[in-house]
Amino acid sequence: MALLSVAARRRRRQVRQFFWTLAKVVAAAAVLGFTAFSAFEVGTARNAAERRLLEQEAEQREARMQELAEAEATAVERARRLAAALARLERQYAENVPQGVLENLVTLLAERLQAGVPAERLEFVVARASIERVCKSQIESRRLEIRTPVGTDVDNRTSLAGERITVSGEGQPARDEAGVAQAWFDPAKPVVLRFLTIDGDVERVENQLPLTHALVFDDKEYRFLAAPADRRGFVDLAVQECDYP
Repeated sequence: MALLSVAARRRRRQVRQFFWTLAKVVAAAAVLGFTAFSAFEVGTARNAAERRLLEQEAEQREARMQELAEAEATAVERARRLAAALARLERQYAENVPQGVLENLVTLLAERLQAGVPAERLEFVVARASIERVCKSQIESRRLEIRTPVGTDVDNRTSLAGERITVSGEGQPARDEAGVAQAWFDPAKPVVLRFLTIDGDVERVENQLPLTHALVFDDKEYRFLAAPADRRGFVDLAVQECDYP
């Protein structure tokens, strides 16, 4: 009986250990299953969140690209309109802005207006202008010495038009074969003539001889001609008085 009792207790203990081991295995499996399920759920949720984020980013990129495309189209259209407007302005400018001689006349009129000449005076002059000039047949002449930097003559002025216009001149010195500057001017080089009226106005002209110059003074036009004289160092001046305008 004692042996049976010991064997029964051993079997019961083994049964209990079996069921205890089985319970632990089941519990461990349950924990592993729960952990796996939780990880799956977390992964699924994370994937869904990442997918939503990627979809949002894709939508934002698409919207941005659409905005850029619209902005580019707007810029292209604006540039086209500006180019068309510029072309119209250029055509209008070419059609309306004076060219050639007329442009020079308009520029001259603008300069006279800026200088203070009344518009009525300019209108009167233009209206009175004619193709034929009315000039005196008498031509006044003088001889003028052209001063040079190495010359010794200080007073080289002469007066014309009834002593109302004084003319002086400067030139570049002539040079000998050795290149030494002479006291007289070189008639082949440009000269400078200054025309001083009794009102104190001065007009400066620089050019090669022969040169011409027209000066308006006291409602008269004085037409000057300067040419090399037969005497070395001098020029011959001639002036003709004409009606103005």
